[in-house]
Amino acid sequence: TLIDRALHRVDLSESRALGARTALVRAAVAAAEGDHALEYESLRGLFTAGPDPRPVHYHCSLYGVGDLAAAAVRVGRRKEAAAVVDAVERRVGAQASARVRLMVGRARALLCDGDRAEMLFRAVSDDPAAESWPFERAVVYLEFGEWLRRRRRMGEARSALARALTVFERLGARPWMDRTVGELRACGVAVRGAEAPVAADRLTPQQLQITRLAAQGLTNRQIGERLLLSAPTVGFHLYQVFPKLGVSSRVQLRDALGAADIGREGGPEAVSRDRSLPTAGAGHR
Repeated sequence: TLIDRALHRVDLSESRALGARTALVRAAVAAAEGDHALEYESLRGLFTAGPDPRPVHYHCSLYGVGDLAAAAVRVGRRKEAAAVVDAVERRVGAQASARVRLMVGRARALLCDGDRAEMLFRAVSDDPAAESWPFERAVVYLEFGEWLRRRRRMGEARSALARALTVFERLGARPWMDRTVGELRACGVAVRGAEAPVAADRLTPQQLQITRLAAQGLTNRQIGERLLLSAPTVGFHLYQVFPKLGVSSRVQLRDALGAADIGREGGPEAVSRDRSLPTAGAGHR
């Protein structure tokens, strides 16, 4: 409604850049509402029809290629989307910016299967240049996590999804947060809902201190060295903490405490949530 009001007297044929950006916003709204057919049609409009699709706008249209592939998979239009991705690659070639390279790689990963899809997902997510585009990179982690979960590789899926959730929380990208939380729950992780209160108030001060350090990835021995406790004592405290937080493993501690609570211990061992992950399956070690 706001878009229509803003563009009421604008002729988009006179401004291809504005038309492309409008299509990207409409597609994002449709995706957030789960209307993937409308999302696909909006994004497909960024490129001309025919066997050799060309960007409607030489620059802005390229930013839709990753979402176009994702929507195409959902609505069964893989072949048509692949033709667009091929055309984009031919057009930009080695001159592609880091952001466009990220989006094309994501599109390729979504549109193929098997070992090649995994290789592409890893190549895109591990590309150092992707750090400049945290949201786009987080979307790749989310989709890679979904891909891994469908193949029942739950530990790897949880790691990828945890990385995605960290960024979406920081950016306040609620529709993507909700989707990632749903995927984590499907992987067996008891993730708090976005509006749920943090359970840290159920812990004693010492339990909370130990739990924060465990959530940062420290072992019981490392926690004990920092707090002047024995490793068995740390393990006993965590044994009491897990049922209080409703979790069954260390991998779930970050989400049980909440993003705002994790890094409060500080110090050189503190780990930023977007750069490291809890060790899956570590149990009460």
